[in-house]
Amino acid sequence: MCGKPKVIGKVYGGHDAVAGQWPWKASLLYQGWHLCGAVLIDSYWLLSTAHCFLNTSQAPQDYQVLLGNTQLYQQTQYTQKMPVNKIIPHPDFEKFYAFGSDIAMLKLLLPVNITPYVIPACLPPADMQMPTHTSCWITGWGRLSEKSEGEWERLEGK
Repeated sequence: MCGKPKVIGKVYGGHDAVAGQWPWKASLLYQGWHLCGAVLIDSYWLLSTAHCFLNTSQAPQDYQVLLGNTQLYQQTQYTQKMPVNKIIPHPDFEKFYAFGSDIAMLKLLLPVNITPYVIPACLPPADMQMPTHTSCWITGWGRLSEKSEGEWERLEGK
């Protein structure tokens, strides 16, 4: 089972994402603080970037994954906070050439509970080629402007 975003209309600038809209989007926490984003691809596995682990611990017990929420440090009844069991950076990732093979897999200690707010992303077939000028969505954690105060929120843009 995998999810598709609940997208209505078109967005050309970032704005707040609503609960359940990107149910595979995760926050990778290092010692309780947001470090990087991640994507749930299975009930046990997430994808993130290898560069997130360059200057931090490689010990899985130092990391947790936060799923099902739209604000980083404000948990709701939909939030699942899961311990990481294994970190596997791509074997060709090199810290001196940070953009080559910059991917890592994270295995959770326990499987997530699949809900309308926590669902793995649908992955494309391995041989899929995206047409030129295809519009894509991006999600991340941040604020809508430099002057914004308060919680970092899950944002989306197209």
